[in-house]
This record gives sequence, structure tokens and C-alpha cells, in this order.
Amino acid sequence: MKKRLVFILKYYLFILSVFVLQKPIFMLYNQGLSVTVKDVFAVVVNGFSMDLSTAAYFTIIPLFILWSGLWIHNDWPRKVLMGYTLVVLLFFMLIIIPDFHLFSSWGTHLDSSVFFYLKSPAGAAASVPYWMIALFILTIILSVFIFYSLFKKTVGKHAIQSISRTGKTKQTVLLIPILLLLFLAIRGGVGASTMNVGHVFFSGKMFLNQSAINPVFNFLYSVSHANEEEIEYNFMKDEEAERRFTLLRTENRDEKFPALLSNQRPDVVFIVLESFSAKVIGALGGIPDVTPNFNRLSGEGVLFTNFYANSFRTDRGLISLLSGTPSLPTVPLMRYAGKLTRLPSISLSLKKQGYDLSLLYGGDVNFANMRQYFVCSGFEKIASDVSFPLSDRRSRWGVPDEITFNHLYKEIENEKKRPFLKFFLTLSSHEPFDVPTRKFKEPFLNSVHYTDSCLGNFIEKLKLLPNWKNTLVVLLPDHSVLYPDTMQNSSPERYKIPMLWLGGAVSRAKRVDTLAAQSDLAATLLAQLGLPSSEFRFSRNFMKKSTPKFAFFTYNNGLGFVTNKSKYVLDLETNKELLFSGASALSDSYSGKAMLQMLLKDFKSR
Repeated sequence: MKKRLVFILKYYLFILSVFVLQKPIFMLYNQGLSVTVKDVFAVVVNGFSMDLSTAAYFTIIPLFILWSGLWIHNDWPRKVLMGYTLVVLLFFMLIIIPDFHLFSSWGTHLDSSVFFYLKSPAGAAASVPYWMIALFILTIILSVFIFYSLFKKTVGKHAIQSISRTGKTKQTVLLIPILLLLFLAIRGGVGASTMNVGHVFFSGKMFLNQSAINPVFNFLYSVSHANEEEIEYNFMKDEEAERRFTLLRTENRDEKFPALLSNQRPDVVFIVLESFSAKVIGALGGIPDVTPNFNRLSGEGVLFTNFYANSFRTDRGLISLLSGTPSLPTVPLMRYAGKLTRLPSISLSLKKQGYDLSLLYGGDVNFANMRQYFVCSGFEKIASDVSFPLSDRRSRWGVPDEITFNHLYKEIENEKKRPFLKFFLTLSSHEPFDVPTRKFKEPFLNSVHYTDSCLGNFIEKLKLLPNWKNTLVVLLPDHSVLYPDTMQNSSPERYKIPMLWLGGAVSRAKRVDTLAAQSDLAATLLAQLGLPSSEFRFSRNFMKKSTPKFAFFTYNNGLGFVTNKSKYVLDLETNKELLFSGASALSDSYSGKAMLQMLLKDFKSR
């Protein structure tokens, strides 16, 4: 029996060592040499309970294999154990290795949303250079080989069949306490709460908390909690949440607001600038020379200087800006096909007014279920990567912005139907930032500069067309990025984005410093066009002085609520307030929670 106890203990410690070793490598990959020994030690110590729990999950099956070895007198249990271990190590590495890079890009660990994006594997892989994919695969294979070899030399050599099978019944009974101890480790102790992701949070530095999370546990936890019916945000009674939410939408219906347009039926061109951040826009106080064209054009149109994205990924940003509906923290609405048919959208509102709709995207429009959303939003003419010859698909994501901007210009130049809505998504400023020009050493800045040059050429040509005087061009991104990379995913600054209205249909150039967010675009634009927007429940005409001024955003397991007087960020996993500043922070914290609670209620009702 002693040999069996030693065997299962060694197996458990071997799995545990994989998780402990992952932590300093993760920290070095994402923070480089700025990581201190003290930080690594703190992360390992505080994350140890989750590592213990996760290792216990994967030791239970070996325990049952050990038990079966008492009764099966052949080599089968040993072979099953070795095969199981190889599969488990491969599973670990398929999560741990990609998680290193994913976190550096998104600021979140690999979770269940990967299944949503992997419905279009080519699109998912397009974010990563080929050499990096090859390196990931090689690293995974090499890591599995190394750990499996170590396992065979340290743990696997204790072959089950060589252990005495005398006293089988007694030994079977004695294995029960070991099983109970493993379940206790899985649970995270004897306390009232069970193990969860927030269990290991210990620091005011969010990166250290994220580093303490076991990526395998995080992935399995997110998969097990992926059903939207299990999500609950019950911060207050529904009546109170409804009351606070109503206050956020309160406005004077009879109030006049500034007219930004010279007529109410212009041709509309939406240009969604992939990943553009306020941090790289000189006109907004960002880096001065990354977007010279956007900076110049800012003086020719209506520049919105205090504008926020509602989330951090394209599929969420599109629904925010077209349908006026912010995203839930962990559930992308675009995943649910049935709900998409019941969403309002700017495009559907314009289609009812006789607008001709068309959409252009140089990438795979099937990625993340975007095609279905666009079709549900009234777009029947959709051009994507497959609409272009293979020779034009020069980047990992598809067709570079230079080519798609030219395509859009020719489409507008030859358009016979009026009025129209052209909706265009750029893609060159998306990872891996493979663009044909080299202006900046930083790949992201270089790609933004490239897209900006394409934008500048497009607008200058568009100005020469006869219908420029009746054209409205709306420029805004789908989301921002973690730039600089020292920025936290929970920081409100991470969500600040530019928005600019251009064209002859703009009445005059001006700056609008009013605080607003993507989801407010629908009600605001439709109001400028003299159209109703009551079906956009989460969108408000922020050009009215009576409309409460705030920006609401969500990220993976977190919410943010910004007003002119306060900033509030809540981590939903731990219920810990990461940011609580300003004179009205207490009241605004309840407003942010009410907003999320009503957003979930709306989601479940669709």
C-alpha cells in the first residue's frame, strides 16, 4: 500500500510542478525582465491553491487506474496510465502555450470563447504570423516530449503491475481517504466558497492577479460556465435596477439639440477603423505623427473627443455601434443566432427609409458569425475576401486596406442608387500587422499609419465626386487595443477611441467634448436624420444637454462606468472594485451595476 501512496503522491506533484513552472514563464513572456523575483514568488504562493485544485482534477483518474491495477492482473492499467498522461500533457500545452500570446494581445486568458472563434479557423489563425503558429506547434510538441520523458523517468517507472496485489479489499478501502483528499483540494478547502478564478487575487496590480490564475483551471471554469442561462448579475432588486436604468435614459423629449448635418438624407459611409485607439491619434492628444491624415481631417469635420468603446473585440464592437447594445462581459451576443434576428440596427432603420445597403470587408466575413449579424442587420450586398482575386489577398487577414479602400471608392463613384449606406471594415491594423510600408518600429503603430495613409487618399478622392456635398462619412473603430502594453485591460483609458464625422453633409467643423460611447451612436445619428430610435433601448442621443453623460464598458469578467465626475471599475469574478474615484463614485457604481443587470435581462429576453 505504501508504494501506491508514494506513486499517487508523485503523480500529483508532477502535475503540480507543470503548473508552478508555467507561472514565471508566463510572467517573463508578458512583462519581460521587468518581472522581479519577489513578484514571481508572490504569484506562485498566491496561485498555489488553484494549482493544487487543478492538479487534483487530473489525479483522480490515475487513482482509479491505480485501483483497477489491484484487480486486473495484466499490463493494461499501466498502458492506460501512460496514454492518459500523454493526452493530459498535450491538453495542458494546447492551453498554456497559446495563452502566453493571447494574454499579451487581449489582456485575458484563453477561455470558452475560443470555440466561437474557431468556427472560422482561418480567421482565428490570421491574428498570428505563420512563423509564430509554427513556433507554437513546435513548442507544444517539444514541451509535451520533455514533460512526458521526465514523467517516464520519475513517476512512470513505478509500474502498477509490479506492486503487490495482496490485501486487495483492504487497499481499496484505504484508497477512499485519498480520493476524499483530492476532492477537498478540488473544492479549494473546507470553507463556504468553492475554488473559482477570483480565489487567487491578492494584489492591486492586476497583472500579478492574472499571473496567479491557473490557465487550465480558467479554461475549464469558463467552459463549464459558458451557458448564458447560468449567468446572473443580481446586484439589486429588479425594480431598483429598472429605476436607475430609467434615470440613465431620462431626457427632455422637447429639447432642441445642435444639428450636425446640413440635410437629413445624406449618403452615409461608415468606415470602421480596426483597433484605432485615442492613444495614437494626435488630434486627441495621442502620439502626434502616427495618423497625420486623421489629424488633418479632424479640423474639417465633427471630432468627438471624449468617446469610448463598449468592449474589446470586433464582434462586440460591431453590435455596440450598429445596434446600440453594449456587450456582456463574458458572453458575445453575436454567438447567438436567434437573438441577432431581434436586434435593431442603424442599417435596418435606414433601409426602412429607402437606403440601399452594402457592406465591404477584406477578410473572412464568416468569422465570429459576422455574416449572419450583417444579414440580420439588413445587408444583402456583402463583399469580403472571396470577392477579390487571390492576387489581392496579400495579408494574413485577407485584402490589404489600400485595395479595399480603392474598391470602396469605385463602388461609390459608380453607385446609381440613392440614398445609400456603405459599411466598410478595415483590417490591416489587426494583428499580425503585416502591411507593405515601414514607418515605425512598433508593428501596431506602423499598421495604423498605413491604414491612415489609405484613409487620407480615399477621402481626398471622395471630395472630388459630385455627391460629396451630400455625403456623411462616419469614422470610428470597432474597439481599442492594449497600447501601450503596460496598460491594464480594466483601465478606462484602454477604451477611449476616436470618432469623426466628415463630408459635405456636415454643417460645419467643430469639436464635441461630450462624454459618450459607441452604443450611443445609433440614437444620436438617427436623431440627426430625424428618425426614431426608441427600439434602441441602450442608446441615447448624447447631443441633448438633458441626457445623462456616461460611458459604460465591459471586458472579460469586468465592467466600467465613467462619468464626468467619477470612474468606476468592478471585477465581477472577485466583486473587487479596481477603480473607485471621484465625487459621485458611490452613486455611479450602482448605476453601472444597474446597467449590467438590465443588459443581461434584455439579453435573456431576446
